[in-house]
Amino acid sequence: MSLVATMLESTGVVKRPQIGRDSAEGVTQPAFLAVTDILPCSIQQAGIRVITLYAQRNSNVTTTIYFAQNPMAQVNDIFVGTDRTGKTLTYLVKGEAQSVGRGRLWQIEAEWIPEPGPGMGGIP
Repeated sequence: MSLVATMLESTGVVKRPQIGRDSAEGVTQPAFLAVTDILPCSIQQAGIRVITLYAQRNSNVTTTIYFAQNPMAQVNDIFVGTDRTGKTLTYLVKGEAQSVGRGRLWQIEAEWIPEPGPGMGGIP
């Protein structure tokens, strides 16, 4: 295992929507299927104050996620990441970059999808 892989403190899974058609030729999206197994990664998210500030200006802040191997992510995939404290966050993949550092590190840009929780007016 490389040194880069041991420095990645989070894990995550890339999920892709399965688009289909029903009998009336309408579009269906029954589920998201996992594209990759659990991958070690490093999630570099901006602080909540920065995200809130830019949200007030109708702007989105992207999160950079680094991998030690190709995550096989495409635009509009979902990335579900768990950090070292056990907190799980969901991201929408906005773009990917070519490997950095002679193919040793891959990165994707993603937008955090806030999920309602207890005390936030959401589902408990």
